Amino acid sequence: SIDMTPRLISSSDNLSTSEVINSVEAATVAIKSKFLSGDAIGSGVAVASDGYILTNNHVVEGAISVTLYFANGETSGGRVVWRDAGLDLAIVKSDKNIPYVEMSSSKNLLKGQDVVAIGTPLSLQFEHTATKGIVSALNRTIEVDNSYMQNLIQHDASINPGNSGGPLFNMRGQVVGINTLKADGAEGLGFA
Repeated sequence: SIDMTPRLISSSDNLSTSEVINSVEAATVAIKSKFLSGDAIGSGVAVASDGYILTNNHVVEGAISVTLYFANGETSGGRVVWRDAGLDLAIVKSDKNIPYVEMSSSKNLLKGQDVVAIGTPLSLQFEHTATKGIVSALNRTIEVDNSYMQNLIQHDASINPGNSGGPLFNMRGQVVGINTLKADGAEGLGFA
């Protein structure tokens, strides 16, 4: 059973992959955004008390409603309280208070360092999927829709559509990035 008691999930040194996943899973969410044109699936992570969820702007921009799916099987409504299209980040305020995790500066990352991605690839059927990889490169710049995203973390943890907005964790259980995109037609080229 997953402990959903609202609290800061503190980081620890030298955690195994399963320990990282088990410690932070309660703070991760699947997101279903309803639009006039249909629904979209994304991911997010609670980063502050009172249910503040960090995700990608493109997951929630223009949504009529946002539903959050928690690791214990419960759901909640949410409302977008901040977004920045240029950074492709947004904050959704959950109607329910849940555990939240620490963030760490990506400046502390090293090429080759292990990372864990948790998200909802493809559909709600696969919510709270965890994958592991390494930091492949730092400070990547990628052209997206005639603009540039800078200072991206390149990693090879498997991500797919629906992982957008989901957390990338270091092996201490701290968020080091938010998964944003993967290279089309390639495997192992994800960016946070």
